[in-house]
Amino acid sequence: AKHSALLEQVAAGQCPTHPMDLMGELVALSPKLGVAAHNRIVCVLLWVVLVLMSLCFHYYQAWFMGSYDRHLHSAEDYTLQLTNVPENFTSERRLKRLLEEELRMHEKIHGVCICYNFLSLPEHDKEEIEEMLENMTEHDTWKNGWCPENQCIGGLKQRIEHDKQKFTEFVRSGRLKCSGQAWVVFKKQVDMVKVQEERCGIRRAIFEAETEEQMNDLIHGSRYHSHSSEGEKQPGARTRQGNSM
Repeated sequence: AKHSALLEQVAAGQCPTHPMDLMGELVALSPKLGVAAHNRIVCVLLWVVLVLMSLCFHYYQAWFMGSYDRHLHSAEDYTLQLTNVPENFTSERRLKRLLEEELRMHEKIHGVCICYNFLSLPEHDKEEIEEMLENMTEHDTWKNGWCPENQCIGGLKQRIEHDKQKFTEFVRSGRLKCSGQAWVVFKKQVDMVKVQEERCGIRRAIFEAETEEQMNDLIHGSRYHSHSSEGEKQPGARTRQGNSM
């Protein structure tokens, strides 16, 4: 009936001449075009809903990461990376003391770990150092009570003492040097943040003044590690957040 009415209008010269009017008449007369127009509206609404859901997920993810970071603490929350350390500076004990004096953080630094140039050593020396690390791991496992002493390989204390002497020999002979990086672990996060906000580097002069004395003060013990993001720093020994100074 509707098609007949449209044909009568055409015959009488009353058919809509504007394209949009004609399209409106066709939509009204054709069920398929009506469904297409309905689907187009649904698709637009669906797109808007998906965009809003994506934005909500993004903000929720950012909130969750911030909340997770506030409630859980990792080594990175207490650690700064020191770079451009002189290669002949190999005493962790002396470096810790120098940093406490330079940063005015007496008794606030938990420990310092110097990164040595293991990768540049000959293969034989690498094997010896790997054996030292295995002995240290075994010793720490026993000392922390994670396994009874009778389960450790015999002569552990003797091997640790031998490793200490061997490590001292590595450093004094100049075979083992600092790679230029060290990690500084603070006892409290607030102290690490304070140093990071107030300092952008360490004066190189503090290393040069101590170089001649350090060879008589070598240390052989546990290391503390953490990764950090990059940052611009002034000349001298630089720091990054594991963070960094």
